[in-house]
Amino acid sequence: MKSPRTTGRVAEARTPLPIVCLPGIRGDRRVFSPLIDVAGAESLLVPLDLPPGAPALAAARLLPHLPAGPVHLLTGSYGGLVARFLPPQRIASLACIGTLPAPTFLDPHLVRRAQGLLALPDGIMARLYGIYGRRSLQREGVPEAVVTALCDQPLSARSLRGRLRAVLSGHHGVVPPVSCAWIHGSEDAQIRWTEAQLRAAVPGVTCLEVDGGHFPHATHPALLWRTLRDEWWAGRSALAQR
Repeated sequence: MKSPRTTGRVAEARTPLPIVCLPGIRGDRRVFSPLIDVAGAESLLVPLDLPPGAPALAAARLLPHLPAGPVHLLTGSYGGLVARFLPPQRIASLACIGTLPAPTFLDPHLVRRAQGLLALPDGIMARLYGIYGRRSLQREGVPEAVVTALCDQPLSARSLRGRLRAVLSGHHGVVPPVSCAWIHGSEDAQIRWTEAQLRAAVPGVTCLEVDGGHFPHATHPALLWRTLRDEWWAGRSALAQR
């Protein structure tokens, strides 16, 4: 069978870009499993665990594991800080879920809790964080299978301590000069900024709100996927290489 001919110029194939998913402070890619189930195999979602270390070090360790070429990034809260230290030329677009736009918006209650945990020995700190983390996920309505998967293999005390210190330090990097969307759940208690403050901190940002709290990718995956697909990526032909 003969291949079809083109006239004038050879038609250029447009290959969808992968969408790399970076989780929040737990660093466990399985928090994106409900979203992956909804999006299906053709979505090209690539969830990755976060390597240990503060955001800059984690980004350096993550870089060799990214798919080749530019990628779209979809991040949980802490994952959005890691993304800021990746080379901008590797980022086709950045969509952050509940990420701090600037350290000035840290929740004082969470700061006090983190400081209290950091003052404890490793074993007690990790155990208390595990208890708090399980309750937090369950309160948000994360599916129990996902809660079990995340909590039965808890974050090591060393990784937790490093990430908490990184958040409290305020060394959060700079949002890369790429197309950015900030997504927040309508019931996310950690959102302490207004849309105007967000736009001042991240010029040109697209603001999107979905149902849910801090983990809409786990609690409201269908709605989040439709919002991202129809209002973010599709709006700028973002799923195709040029």
